[in-house]
Amino acid sequence: MECEALLIATGRSPNVRDLGLEIAGIAFDETDGIQIDPLGATTNPSVFAIGDCAAGVPRFTHVAGEMAKLVVQNALFGDTWQSHDGGFVEIHCKQGTGTIVGATVVAANAGDMISEITLAMQAGVGLDVVARVIHPYPTAAEGVMQAGL
Repeated sequence: MECEALLIATGRSPNVRDLGLEIAGIAFDETDGIQIDPLGATTNPSVFAIGDCAAGVPRFTHVAGEMAKLVVQNALFGDTWQSHDGGFVEIHCKQGTGTIVGATVVAANAGDMISEITLAMQAGVGLDVVARVIHPYPTAAEGVMQAGL
């Protein structure tokens, strides 16, 4: 095969040179990228990194998208949502139906979560409807949806 030029693309590499990362106290390697912890924070805890510039993660668009969700949550709220994962939700239904007759919620945010179940009971909404409602993720309220699945 004859051609004027040949492009060989063998992956992505981070472009972290000349960004002043040293001045910001951010550890990095020009070949691998910016060092991050499991929550996406760099060695400067006020700075987070995601995607192709982050060291040790697969360099794919969908990975960067998932990292963005995690980093935004952690940048705004810290890892508190991960630290409080105890508790449970039970939704009690009339036998053979989805009619909600009661619930048990044991969790740090139980008072917030029980109101959705109370509303469903008062409105005559079945468990199947509650289970189809899109709940914020990751939050304790998602436990209400999961209990209905």
